[in-house]
Amino acid sequence: MKNFFLAAVAISALCSSCENTDETLLTESNYESLNAQKTKGLFNTDYETYRNVLENFEYKNDQNYIDNVVSFEKHVNRTLKSDPQENTYESIKMEQLKMLIENHENIIDELHYSIKFKEYLYNIVYKNNVVDFQLRDERENRLMNTLSKIHNDNKGDDLLNGKRTIAFAYGNQYSFKQAVLYAGAIELKTKIN
Repeated sequence: MKNFFLAAVAISALCSSCENTDETLLTESNYESLNAQKTKGLFNTDYETYRNVLENFEYKNDQNYIDNVVSFEKHVNRTLKSDPQENTYESIKMEQLKMLIENHENIIDELHYSIKFKEYLYNIVYKNNVVDFQLRDERENRLMNTLSKIHNDNKGDDLLNGKRTIAFAYGNQYSFKQAVLYAGAIELKTKIN
């Protein structure tokens, strides 16, 4: 009788663990796919990772923009796992997002990057110049390469007056996940019908 009871408990636990929504399974498979692609070296740039995260998010037209931003935040945190020991949930601060959407004219000057980096960013965003950049800091070089790709990928930055590019630079001051969160939230503006 005891064995029968234990078997019944094990079966019910197994059945209850299978009761996941399709969205959870989809997100988990996207995350596994993203990690598998990184491991296999199928893509390794921050730009490609950003595009993968965005393309795997489903914008829901029956929800308003803010609800979609909140869903996107959850999607990014499920998809981009930080350091496994930390595994911190990173949020979009709505005040910062509003500032990035509405008024970004002087924000480049306020970013925490080198003067040369800011000059290159200004040229990309406001003068639409493709610049041959060579920065001393490898982190800034990598970021500038990503920003150049974001600005020139024909995925809506022209409609957003460079705000997505600036949002990525803004978020990247704190973490790559923050860069994806803010730039992605800005890009969602292009999906509003």
